[in-house]
Amino acid sequence: MSLGVRLYTGLIYALRWLRRHMAHGVPLLAALALFACATYVLTALLSFSAQDPGWTHVNEFTQVENWLGMTGAWLADVLLSVLGYGAYMGVFLLIWWGIWLALMPMRHTDFDPLMLALQVFGAVAILLAACALSALYLYHTPNNFPFNSGGLLGESLLQFLWPLLGTWGVTLLFFIALLAGWVLLTGVSWFRVMDEIGFALVSIWNLIQGQWYELEQERQELQHELAHQYPSHEAYTPYDPPDSYSSKGS
Repeated sequence: MSLGVRLYTGLIYALRWLRRHMAHGVPLLAALALFACATYVLTALLSFSAQDPGWTHVNEFTQVENWLGMTGAWLADVLLSVLGYGAYMGVFLLIWWGIWLALMPMRHTDFDPLMLALQVFGAVAILLAACALSALYLYHTPNNFPFNSGGLLGESLLQFLWPLLGTWGVTLLFFIALLAGWVLLTGVSWFRVMDEIGFALVSIWNLIQGQWYELEQERQELQHELAHQYPSHEAYTPYDPPDSYSSKGS
């Protein structure tokens, strides 16, 4: 075998080895990156202060209260201004994608662009629904957000849809969007969820019935044993004092 053939064969084996190991390593690295991003964003949101300089205003004070410094202050200000409470839903979506990527090697599935596109579409639907519902129902909750609870996105959606659909129509629309987005994101059908919940409730009920039946059986056995040990003619009678005590009392 010539040197060129040997080099070509070795290169093919090396590429196959690299592809096999990258198929497991790349999703894990991507999952770790998403977990790190979620932690960073959540830390910035939790330590947000309206006094810090950011996108919506400029502060003359140099001290920044955000735990991540000026970068965290700007990031939290932008996210809370645009998304409101929906920013926390964005953190949840990052964590979910991290878990999905971390479990990909265990499922022995290859990367599917169509599945990723459906998940992104579902995530967008969930994010829009979270912003709109937050702007509609959490408007009076105390917070120090730059705008309202739903951010600019939720407020814009309400200004466009509320005159057309009203409160209940907007609620129904975005509640359906939330459910549909969850199905697209996770691939779990709500019928399956309801079936699992029903199965769990039936199992709990059967467990309670079984425990109650065992307790009832033990109670009946204890009564049966007491009935044999203490017959009815030896039953306990209340204490009756002698007549002498009653005569002394009189």
